Amino acid sequence: MPKFTLARFFVLAALVMASNVVGYAVSASLFMSQEGAEAIPVFYLVLGLLSMPVSIGFSKVIDRVERTQLFRYLLLGALIWVGLLYSVMNLENLPTYYSIYISTSLIDLQINVLFWTLVSDYFTTLELERHTSFLAMGMTSGGLVGGVLVRLLTEHMPTQNLLLGLPMLYGVMIAVLGLIRRSDTAIATYHTKDPDLQWVSSLRTFPKLLSRYPIIVLLATSTALSVQLWGMSELQFFTIYSQEFAEQEDLTGFLGLLSAVFGAMELAVTYFVTRPLIREWGISRMNLVYPFTTLISFLGLTFNFRLPTAIVVNLNYETLYSSIAQPVQNLNYTAIPHRFAGRVRVIIDGLLYPTCQAATGGLLLAQQTFFSPFEMAVSGVILSFAFLFVGYLTSKTYLRSMLARLRSGSLDLDDIRDNLVQVPDSYTTEVSELLTSDDPSAQILGLELAARLKNPSQFLAEIQTLLLQANAEVQEAVVRFLATGNHPDFYRYLQVQLVSESEAVRETVLETLIAMHRSLSTIQLCFFLDDPSPGVQALACVAAWQHSPMEPLVQQSYEQAWQTFRTGSEMIARRAHQTMIRAIRRIGDRQLIPLLKEVLVGASAVVKQAGLETLATLATPDDHELEILAINELEHDDPQVRAAAINLLRVLQAEDALVLLVTSLEDPSLIVRQSVITAIATYGDVALSLVQGYLSDARQEVVEAAIAAIGQIRTRRAEDLLLQHLQPDYRRLARTLRWQEQIPSTASHWQPLAIALQDAHDRLLRRVLLVLSALGHAQLLQGMHQRLYSTDQRQRLNAVETLASLEQRRFVQPMLPLLESIAREPWQAELSKAAPTEGGLTPNQATLLLEILECDDRWIRIGAIMTLAAEHYPIPVKAITDDDFLVKTVAQTAAQFSPFQTNPEELLLSRLFFLKQVSILHNLPLDDLLQIDRTLKEQDFLKGEVIFKEGSYGEDFYLIYRGEVQILKQVKPRRAPGGSNRDYRLLSASQRQLARLQPGEFFGDMEFFDQLPRSSTAVAVTDCTLLALSKSDFYNLITQRPEVPLQMCRVLSLRVRDANRQLED
Repeated sequence: MPKFTLARFFVLAALVMASNVVGYAVSASLFMSQEGAEAIPVFYLVLGLLSMPVSIGFSKVIDRVERTQLFRYLLLGALIWVGLLYSVMNLENLPTYYSIYISTSLIDLQINVLFWTLVSDYFTTLELERHTSFLAMGMTSGGLVGGVLVRLLTEHMPTQNLLLGLPMLYGVMIAVLGLIRRSDTAIATYHTKDPDLQWVSSLRTFPKLLSRYPIIVLLATSTALSVQLWGMSELQFFTIYSQEFAEQEDLTGFLGLLSAVFGAMELAVTYFVTRPLIREWGISRMNLVYPFTTLISFLGLTFNFRLPTAIVVNLNYETLYSSIAQPVQNLNYTAIPHRFAGRVRVIIDGLLYPTCQAATGGLLLAQQTFFSPFEMAVSGVILSFAFLFVGYLTSKTYLRSMLARLRSGSLDLDDIRDNLVQVPDSYTTEVSELLTSDDPSAQILGLELAARLKNPSQFLAEIQTLLLQANAEVQEAVVRFLATGNHPDFYRYLQVQLVSESEAVRETVLETLIAMHRSLSTIQLCFFLDDPSPGVQALACVAAWQHSPMEPLVQQSYEQAWQTFRTGSEMIARRAHQTMIRAIRRIGDRQLIPLLKEVLVGASAVVKQAGLETLATLATPDDHELEILAINELEHDDPQVRAAAINLLRVLQAEDALVLLVTSLEDPSLIVRQSVITAIATYGDVALSLVQGYLSDARQEVVEAAIAAIGQIRTRRAEDLLLQHLQPDYRRLARTLRWQEQIPSTASHWQPLAIALQDAHDRLLRRVLLVLSALGHAQLLQGMHQRLYSTDQRQRLNAVETLASLEQRRFVQPMLPLLESIAREPWQAELSKAAPTEGGLTPNQATLLLEILECDDRWIRIGAIMTLAAEHYPIPVKAITDDDFLVKTVAQTAAQFSPFQTNPEELLLSRLFFLKQVSILHNLPLDDLLQIDRTLKEQDFLKGEVIFKEGSYGEDFYLIYRGEVQILKQVKPRRAPGGSNRDYRLLSASQRQLARLQPGEFFGDMEFFDQLPRSSTAVAVTDCTLLALSKSDFYNLITQRPEVPLQMCRVLSLRVRDANRQLED
């Protein structure tokens, strides 16, 4: 995420809340002063009737228009509308004040919806979890500033003039959104093709959802009751406010100050009350909190109908709803499968909510007519009891729904671990069924749920059965369950099971006691150190280290156990070492680092990897003795061990090891290079001078690793270094674009040069994308290359606009001419059938080619040499003596070229440029194609010769280099139309042509995927030359370039569709 993105959203959040506070304080004050609290029922009625079409209409456009643009349109419309309302305010008629209050309410609602939608577009889920509190602070700050300003300004100007503050705030928000649109780019946008279908689909499926998920009925009922209670609350406290503050300005200032205080309290309640209570109580109990506070607030009105009570009711209405009820309600939706939750929200929030608002207005009118304030407060108490009862039912139903989802596997317990703190005892039977299930995943779920019951020890019989199982994941879950139970019965049970005859039980029990930090007696330690099980002995070694210094008797048994590990088989040693490492990782005790070091001496690669990874979790930068250990493992044969050693050095922050870390950028293993990149980034600018030299390495993978390492340092100096690295490419770009326009790229003799120029542009584009990804835009730029070369021009234009709007625009600016040309029409290499230019080269063309030969790009020089050779133009001496071996070889071969003879080396490079024009390979750079070309073997077939037969087995994939190939399919005999069961004619078996393939197309690929006999017959239609790729080389290609088999799958899919159409015909 760009470093200023969060700051811009912080400002926007402050402006959103400031506009909410100003709009609410001014409009509510004007409405109460002019119309009085008795007009609130009519306000609710009208607001509900208008909210429904507004919500439906807004839902139709929110996914059709780019979000920042839609936000700006909304603010511009709001700015104009508020200005019009201000201009007619002097009329002082009834509709004016209703319009102001209703308009600000609807505008605030849509602004809040768009703001949080925009946040979800620009922040990942992880970033949201990390920065939501910061954005909430922004909103609180904006609310405080807005409320204080309203309070201060009411002393110097009339309330109606404060309404002009809204257009000013909207204008600043428009400017901030413009800055966000230019400087930041959304991670993902979601576009609904037909929003009308959402409403229709939701309405159709809603009855079925109600029957399958009863919690939906309770959520809907809760929404209806809460809207009614809000209306009654607002009517009550506004009645008191109107009585206490007769002057309009006094009421405005009071509401502004109150909003500011409530905003600050909302943040405090959210982070110091709601979040801890959710972790402590879980969602089930939290469903009762807000209904209970609502009940208390209405009880207060029945005893004291004065200002302090009104403030408490208002606090419950605004602050506690936003900080308690809303988070709990959002979490309640997790009880509904994700694919249905959206539909439920559409109905409840978009349809039921405004309907209830209108109904509340009607009910308030009736209550206002027939009830006194005391009687209305009593009715509020009665509704609050109903609200509390619905909350109780929701808590029960929520847990039942969550358990059903957990059992079905549609929900992961890790996703709701904080929401499901305690399970009622009424679910004991369900938990027991899970524990006795044959499914290991159900058993693990049962253990997780059993730990949340008041008396988990009631399941010790089921635990005993699980202990005898060999499933490692279940055993791990049993250890977690017993170690975290902290129940006296558990400890007594473990002491009994220590002498179990089962090796697995003893090992699990001992590991649990170690995790619980329970002391073992000297006799017990000696007993387990002499245990016949290597796993038990290993755990006893850990337990002995936990209680260092060891007594002599324990020390002797400890050394004997280690002697057993050293002299035993490799399998015994590996098991013992892995058990120790697992126990040490679970305990997390730094005191055991020496034991871990002892385990690593002479250990296998698997053990060393696990041990180094565990050391990385325990070590601190002060553990200098671990540096030598990690450095020694940098030369290990196993890349996983080298990567683990590098991660340990990253934790140690060893300056002496920085040179060795940077050297590991040349490691042939990708996983090692990735670990090095992360490690180097932690050193900051200190590492830049060392990494800089690898930017000019001959191997592309090393250069890419160096770029990634520098980019992850994320300092201005690092950015400058990457920009400096790209300067030669930027300078070359202006010339290559000019050359690309000047050459006759459609002429066959000029094709190698045209391909080389395009390859240079594509390599530059990929490198710039790599740099930008390293600078923090990896997720944003994923698939950017494919979008830039999409056949859809809109996608290309959007991709260019995305790049141009990045914060690091200086990396993109020099490439804008190339990007604009791609946006207009992407260049695509095709097999040219155009005739060569007649009459040889013109003087201008010869001058151009000689100029191109001075280029510092090897492939561009090679392309120019091949064009000169094809046009029989003398090859310059400078090219024949070029410093680049490949260029020199091509030039020397081309110098001997004549129309009557062909040199093998020249044929090789002609074949290479041919590969660049093949559909499944055209996205690969020429450097990669050179490696692929070396694995291809040429095979010649005469006209009519069978390449392979249907039903035969083959190991080769074929690419047509010259000639044509026919693909035939045996068609089985079938009945003639009209035949009866006894008397029918058979159509003779025949072969049907499926395809006639040209140069650049491939076949024989299906067998690489399904490993079955050939599904068709391939016959040479003409004399042809094929390029064969073996299965082993193909698998290597998949590992190195996964986009190649993906492209093959696309072509294969099109072929299957075409074959189906032919057979149907």
